[in-house]
Amino acid sequence: MSSYLVKRRQGWYFKLRIPESLREFYLSNKNKPKEYLVESLQTRDKVIAEKRKHLKLSHYFTEFERLRLRDESSEDTTDLDWFERMIFQYRQAIRGRDEYPFRGLDAEEFWDASMEELGNLNQEADLTRISQLRELFDNPALDTIGEVVDTYLNERMATLTEATLAKNRHDSESFVVG
Repeated sequence: MSSYLVKRRQGWYFKLRIPESLREFYLSNKNKPKEYLVESLQTRDKVIAEKRKHLKLSHYFTEFERLRLRDESSEDTTDLDWFERMIFQYRQAIRGRDEYPFRGLDAEEFWDASMEELGNLNQEADLTRISQLRELFDNPALDTIGEVVDTYLNERMATLTEATLAKNRHDSESFVVG
């Protein structure tokens, strides 16, 4: 059984194999499906890495399930789903967490070409979704509610871990063998 943790010189990394049926949703900079998700946990402490690993697992298993359900429930929105994935990857690239997805195009050229490719969307839900994606596209540093929660939990987990370690240190120092 995999521990999902990889130790590198710079610290601990999270590594998760992407289910084969979902790899089309995770593309490399060469537009090839990725086999693994690899992300820095931004720590050299294994205890903190273990806790952050669980947050990442929860996040990605939820995302995998969402993608499976979307795939099962709607076959005719694949172009819009692909577009949403590209916007997500673009935002991650701007934040330095992923590779730039629009090989050979600047961001505005990609947006314009995608809008032409998507054609005339008439359903209000699709238009609302495009509007939300444009807001995220224009403001890649803007966090979605899910990203805010993930950031808070990551920060809080480190604080809780440090507090627990300090308490355990204090308890062990005050323990007297009688």
